[in-house]
Amino acid sequence: MAGALFADLPGSSSGTGWWTDPDSSGIGTETIVNGVSQHSFSIERAQLDKDEYFLFSGMVPNTLNMTVSAGAIVTGSFDFMGGMQANTDSSGTGVIQQSSFDESSSGTPTVATTTDPLNGVGNVGTIEEGGGALSGIYLSEISFNLANNLRALPALGYDTAISISAGKCDVTGTINAYFEDDSLYDKFIRSSDTSLSFTLTDQAGNYYTFLFPKVRYESDTVNAGGQDADVMEVLNFRSIYHAGTGGVIKITKSEPLA
Repeated sequence: MAGALFADLPGSSSGTGWWTDPDSSGIGTETIVNGVSQHSFSIERAQLDKDEYFLFSGMVPNTLNMTVSAGAIVTGSFDFMGGMQANTDSSGTGVIQQSSFDESSSGTPTVATTTDPLNGVGNVGTIEEGGGALSGIYLSEISFNLANNLRALPALGYDTAISISAGKCDVTGTINAYFEDDSLYDKFIRSSDTSLSFTLTDQAGNYYTFLFPKVRYESDTVNAGGQDADVMEVLNFRSIYHAGTGGVIKITKSEPLA
């Protein structure tokens, strides 16, 4: 995971920014909840062997996808919707051409981090369901998708969108579990509200916790694959607005302060 990039983007899509709470032990903890303000970025891609730089401005985060699978590297992706693209023969350290929804007019590109990727073996911490640690039920995978449902606004006489409009923040996900009992299935049948969270941590003490404070299971399929196959329970969930949290997803990050 590119920690620095990831730290910036959810704040941009939520609009409230990271809220910092350093403690006496020298650990900085920051939280963020999805919001309504919109921010945009400039993104630069370089072909260094040809000295060609592709600058994309007015880029607004649209979706975030993340998958944590047993025995695999944690994967994730961001999708953007933007204003314009330009080619240059040097890095964008000078003035960046603005659109009406690009809040940054200049700056030096942020270098990508060199941190190690997280994985679904040694970097998965606590998994909670219903406010407590998931006990007796084991997951093979958990994934989620956050969509801001952006839409570009084209206009006569303009070769780029005049603005980007946002829709409802929609958060859905999937749990793949080894079927043990009917505890999760019962919540699906009863349309019971519950909560989900999982933590990813590294050896240096940095971690991210993803909390879905109020979810409902929209489907629950128990698959008996056949002989010599495990019975799997696949649950699709949707995160619903939680008044106490003030949103549908809350992300907490913590890192030792230098």
